[in-house]
Amino acid sequence: MLHQLLNTGGLISNMAGVVLLFFYGFPQPTHDEEVTVTVEPHKQVAEGRIAADVMQDTRQRKKFYLSMSVIALLMMVSGFGVQLLALWI
Repeated sequence: MLHQLLNTGGLISNMAGVVLLFFYGFPQPTHDEEVTVTVEPHKQVAEGRIAADVMQDTRQRKKFYLSMSVIALLMMVSGFGVQLLALWI
């Protein structure tokens, strides 16, 4: 009975990790080919926001996506570990 619960918990953890990876993925290197123009941090850009705010939002979004992808990977690894433990109990 315990091995069935562990196996089920491992499968659920694996599936949750796969779903998170689907939405957040692993960080990939940029393959942009276009040239960018440097803007001073205090200059106004889109929708009346300054460039520093846009850069800060981008940093926070990248940090969030990285965190979510690491959590997803940990869920998948722990799910496999729990399933392996279920085999030995």
